[in-house]
Amino acid sequence: MFAATFFILVRCVYRIVELGQGYFSELFRDEGLFIAFESVMMCIAVLLLNAGHPGPVFNRRRAIAKEEQSSEQSANEKSEPQTRAGSARGENGQ
Repeated sequence: MFAATFFILVRCVYRIVELGQGYFSELFRDEGLFIAFESVMMCIAVLLLNAGHPGPVFNRRRAIAKEEQSSEQSANEKSEPQTRAGSARGENGQ
């Protein structure tokens, strides 16, 4: 993901420099540089994002969070009957 972001950043820097010189500059009219920095950089970034998509990491984190939540709920459910039974005994005993 870092490499894909880097290639997109390189493309953005090229576009800033290109348009900073105006529409009639040599850099703006150079088709080879445009293809290299516009399409090639984006194609590399897309391929890198496909190979290292962050979705599996987010799904793994979501699964861990759900597992922790369910274990906390089951622990709370187990402790609730004991708490209720203890409070009921305390009320009856008084």
